[in-house]
Amino acid sequence: MVLSDIKDIEVFSLREPFVSKIMMSRDDVKIIKDFDKEWEITFGHRIPISGVVMSNELLNKDGFDVKYFNEKYDEAIKWVQDNPKEASVLGNKYLKGLLAKVLEKSIISLNFYKDYGKMIRRQLFLLLMIFKRLY
Repeated sequence: MVLSDIKDIEVFSLREPFVSKIMMSRDDVKIIKDFDKEWEITFGHRIPISGVVMSNELLNKDGFDVKYFNEKYDEAIKWVQDNPKEASVLGNKYLKGLLAKVLEKSIISLNFYKDYGKMIRRQLFLLLMIFKRLY
């Protein structure tokens, strides 16, 4: 959550890279609650940020190698972690309106990782139930 203009007591709920964008452009903004930390305290694991979803048609397609895909996906995540500056320049090319320096700060803040654990289905189900209650 980001508190902006304390006189008006406006509260915004944002995710990266928008938190970094606002924090870099205004010095009167403060983070009052970190959803990632609160989620971890509440549920005992990091909040799922994104996922890769594939159709059965693709998974069953001749020549599609899930193991190879996962290896390359792992390499990509590691490259982004090891090269946030270069990744942010690349991201800036495709994410119009977000400066590379904002993306770099966001990449560092998010600390991407991949979870193969069996709990991932349960975690995603819980996340969807929470969103359903909120909206």
